[in-house]
Amino acid sequence: AHVLQVQDDPPGPWLYTDAETESEVDAFLEAHAKPGDGPILAIGPGSDWIGKTWQAERFAKVAGTLLGPDGPMSDGRLLIVGADDDREAVHSIRVTVSRERVIEAQGKLDRLQTCALLKRCRFYVGNDSIWTHLATAAGIPHRRYVPFLDYPMADNLRLTVEIARRVHLGVPLGEGLRRLGRSGFSTFLSSHIGRVLVLAASHD
Repeated sequence: AHVLQVQDDPPGPWLYTDAETESEVDAFLEAHAKPGDGPILAIGPGSDWIGKTWQAERFAKVAGTLLGPDGPMSDGRLLIVGADDDREAVHSIRVTVSRERVIEAQGKLDRLQTCALLKRCRFYVGNDSIWTHLATAAGIPHRRYVPFLDYPMADNLRLTVEIARRVHLGVPLGEGLRRLGRSGFSTFLSSHIGRVLVLAASHD
C-alpha cells in the first residue's frame, strides 16, 4: 500500500476466478440448489483451531434471524461452506430453515470454486478462517465472529502493544510485537500453570 501510495485507502483483497471456475460453480448451484433468485446467506462455521471457533448454536441463531419470516432475507437461501470435516458442526445450523433452502458446499468445492460461489452471495458470516478470507476476496459484505465474545479484546490489544514497546525498546512496534509473539509459548511454559497444563495434556 505504501509503495502504491494508497495507504490511506488501501484496496481490499480480490481473488480472480476464470470462466471455467465460474461455469463449474453455476453447475454446482443448478445441481444442489432449489431454483430461484432469492438472496444467499453464506455461513462458514469451521476453523482450524477450536480457540477461533464460534459456537454452532450462535450461527444458527444468526441464520434464523436473517432468514426467518420477519428477517431481511426471508426469501433467501442458506449456503454452508467449509471443509469436509466441518459437517458435524453444521447440523444445528442447517435445521434453522427448510431443507430445500439449504445448499451444503462443505467438502464439495475447492477453495477457488468456493470463492466464486461466495461472489453470488448477499452476506457471509463466519469464524476467523480461510473461508472468511475467501469471502473477503469475493468482495461480499461479511462479518467475522470470534469465540471470546465477552472478552475485553480491545483492552488486551492495548496492553499487548504497551508491553511490546516497553520490553523491546529501540525497535519498530511491528518487530516488537513479533518478538513478543515468538516468546509467548516459552513464557507460558515457564509459568506454574503452563507446566501443569502441558503435563496434563501429555498424559491424554
